[in-house]
Amino acid sequence: MRREGTFTLLVIPHSARGMLRFSFPRWMAMAAGGVAIGIVLLVLGVFVSYGLLVGRLAQDAALRRINLQEASQMAKLYGETAAINREMERIRTMDREVRRLVGRKANRVPGNPVSFQPGHALSNRGGIQRGERLAVATRTRLELLRRQLPGEEVRVAALQRAVREENGFLRAVPQGWPAYGRISSPFGWRINPVFDTREFHEGVDIALSYGTPLRATGSGQVQFVGWQTGYGRVVIVDDGYGYSSLYSHLSRFRVHQGEWIHRGEIVAYVGDSGWSTGPHVYYQIFLYGRPVNPAPYLGLALSLNSAGVGS
Repeated sequence: MRREGTFTLLVIPHSARGMLRFSFPRWMAMAAGGVAIGIVLLVLGVFVSYGLLVGRLAQDAALRRINLQEASQMAKLYGETAAINREMERIRTMDREVRRLVGRKANRVPGNPVSFQPGHALSNRGGIQRGERLAVATRTRLELLRRQLPGEEVRVAALQRAVREENGFLRAVPQGWPAYGRISSPFGWRINPVFDTREFHEGVDIALSYGTPLRATGSGQVQFVGWQTGYGRVVIVDDGYGYSSLYSHLSRFRVHQGEWIHRGEIVAYVGDSGWSTGPHVYYQIFLYGRPVNPAPYLGLALSLNSAGVGS
């Protein structure tokens, strides 16, 4: 029932007791309804907040899992980049050694050192996406370098072998003078000063003071030390790569047969042994057993016969 300005609540029990009547002012009823609505809204708010909190916690847990995965991948990439950089540095060292041997500036091995530092854990999805892009880019570059490095290593190793071979050849080729002096008889046809006959002179005579040290013009193994008719005391050095050099008319020896020597080492001393008209050294160069003109090997700019082969 409703009276003017009031609300009446009737309670009718099932028992024989009389009906109960409660009357409320209108303002109190409205206040009670507002309180009830507020409680309902409060409960709904609590449930919504709880749901959001649970969702955020689940998202944070997922982000932490992704962070751990990303950190693991970054650590792996860091190890791979470190290994690639070590390999690149090894090849660069080989390349520098080759260039040092030939006196040239080192070439750049393709690619700069890979820089990839594992960062801190990512705190949001945007950071994760950036990390994923960085990881993909790094993996792509690593794969490119992995394909390049084997070929580059083969190239540098082949160049290294070629340079060593070339250096071995250059060490073998006779170069320079056994001792500086006056060439008294060049390579080519001449009148023999002892027998006064025309002959082909297969070396050069260098006039020097008696006892002047004679130095090896190449690096190799001493093939012969001893006496030969006409030549007197002789040293022959097998320089390698088909070259050999002969020093004759010596006064005494400084090396022994079978000994390995280097260019510039003293092998003997000037004399006048054998068929000789005075102290000098008869110097010959052979290429595969045939005498060649020593002049180009001495570095002379003389109008001698070309570096041909004597008959």
